[in-house]
Amino acid sequence: MEHMEAAIIAAIILLKQEKLTFLDLLDMLKNHGEYKTSGQIGERFLYRELLKLGIPETQVFRNVYIPVPNKPHKTTEIDILVLSKKGIMIFEHKNYQGKIYGDGHSKRWLQGYHGKRTFLSPVEQNRYHRDCLQKLISVEVPIYTFITHSIGGEWHVSNLPRDSHFLSKEGEFMGIYQALPDSSIMSKYFLSLMNKFAELSRPENDTAEQHIANFGK
Repeated sequence: MEHMEAAIIAAIILLKQEKLTFLDLLDMLKNHGEYKTSGQIGERFLYRELLKLGIPETQVFRNVYIPVPNKPHKTTEIDILVLSKKGIMIFEHKNYQGKIYGDGHSKRWLQGYHGKRTFLSPVEQNRYHRDCLQKLISVEVPIYTFITHSIGGEWHVSNLPRDSHFLSKEGEFMGIYQALPDSSIMSKYFLSLMNKFAELSRPENDTAEQHIANFGK
């Protein structure tokens, strides 16, 4: 019941901001369990946007828990992973409010909202995810990283490395995606990677809870 109430409250706020369509509302009511927190709401909208672009649902993996090399029982979570003929796309989604200032060369970014606080750069998070993922799959395939954010924050980001993409407006991902070259090696490993990611996506609750417990260690 609490999940339904949270979904309804989120829907009312977004409707007032004219950021919600009728189909969005239906999805929120149908899948209210995935709208429990602001972070989950943002990831759900990102997931649905990727499907709207024509990416098959079987190639979009959510909450992918990747084992950390040389650290038994420890994992790192990728918010959304897309498998395509061009390579692997990693998405780190942030749902922060206020003003956010980030520099691609800095390991900590700044959020100004009811005070100031720093947080780990999503560039660094994606780099760590990519390194762990590369060790796991043991094949050299293109891996691209993306940073996305919710509508609530005002982001000021500069000096991003060339291999990191910050999506600041609707439709930007498709332009970047279409400009990427097809990878001939992906066809060789496509099915085996799809099966592997399916196993690691949205695991049992104890895996997620252990990841949360380990976060920051």
